Amino acid sequence: MSSNIRTLRTKIKNIIMGLFSVALIALNINYAVADEETETYGGIIIENARVETDSKKPKAFLKMKISNLSQSGITLVGIRTENFNQAKILMEQPWKSSIRVDSLTILEEETLDLDTSHIRVELSGLNRAVKAGDIIQFELLFNNQVISAAADIHISKS
Repeated sequence: MSSNIRTLRTKIKNIIMGLFSVALIALNINYAVADEETETYGGIIIENARVETDSKKPKAFLKMKISNLSQSGITLVGIRTENFNQAKILMEQPWKSSIRVDSLTILEEETLDLDTSHIRVELSGLNRAVKAGDIIQFELLFNNQVISAAADIHISKS
């Protein structure tokens, strides 16, 4: 009888560990954590998401890298966040002011660097107070899916 009890305990333990593993995988797939090195969503990788702002300016910039490891191109058509009224994708031009871009295509096996490139995401119309270290939620709107992620707030003192 004691061997049956041990076998039953082992089976229950394995079931609980399996359910726990599935829950952890599900959490990892659907949600990104701020400032984590890498978050993956069906072939799309978000790296180092953060919002940089200056306490004296009304605008902020959402910075990150978006890599497309899928087998086809994806198109970023917008960004949403509850903390700001507006998010614009801008392309800086050396001979003109920045221009708004309605969409950006990221080909398969390519990375869009919204950290150091001439393309940036400008956030304006702050509607909820934020401080350094806060985390805001945002959504990346692609032509075929929406990805929810999070970014740390970084405030410069210039």
